[in-house]
Amino acid sequence: MNNSRLFQNIIQDLCKEKAFRTKEIWHSKSAWREMLNSDDFADLINVQKAVDVIKKQASLFCEKVERGRSGGEKFCSLRKIIEKRSKEEDRMERLLVASVDTMYNRFNFLSGLTATEFDGQTKHMTIDLVEAKDGKVNAFIELKARNNRENPLSALCEVVMYFLLFKNVQKKVDLPIERTKRFHLIVLAPEEYYLYFGEGQDSPLLEYISSSMSKRLGAICKFSKLKIPEGCLNRANKDLETISSAYQEAIR
Repeated sequence: MNNSRLFQNIIQDLCKEKAFRTKEIWHSKSAWREMLNSDDFADLINVQKAVDVIKKQASLFCEKVERGRSGGEKFCSLRKIIEKRSKEEDRMERLLVASVDTMYNRFNFLSGLTATEFDGQTKHMTIDLVEAKDGKVNAFIELKARNNRENPLSALCEVVMYFLLFKNVQKKVDLPIERTKRFHLIVLAPEEYYLYFGEGQDSPLLEYISSSMSKRLGAICKFSKLKIPEGCLNRANKDLETISSAYQEAIR
């Protein structure tokens, strides 16, 4: 996802409200290391306050959504955009979409719902990946490349933002697509991404954040590690089955 103006506001408010009480700015690597080395995660991470901040910003943003508006051309469209891209994250996204039948990318549920002056913002507020079955979306997925330097907590907060936006929009507009009651919010990245932040296969910090967020959101939050064989991203269609298997293993 692109870091939208809304998410920048959320980052600032989370700092202002001290939802994450770290010495460094909370979405940095150094702050993550501080959390990782803490004897009491709850001492540094106030999950309830974080959720409240994101809920407030999502609600304020949804005041821009106008009742009776119809979405734009790409509004709520389940798309499979698979043309080649050079960046690793884009290649991962497109190969996952090509590999997994129920996976779609560049999902936008805001375009066309706000006044014209906000169109420039909302048309770029797309979710990296969604899973949908039988016309219902069951997962929002934030994808990270192995060299991405946004820490896992920040990545989860971003996908939480879209989930809360979606719930708010549903109250004002009849969306042409539904979400399942059992809904997943997933941060999906290669193992190397997590290892950069000091996270091995089993992480008490990741487990604490995901379980705490899940309880307060009524959705299943998860950090998933994608084991992609070296060179797989560069061999395109030859490895679709391998990538599909890696994804199914990651989200189990």
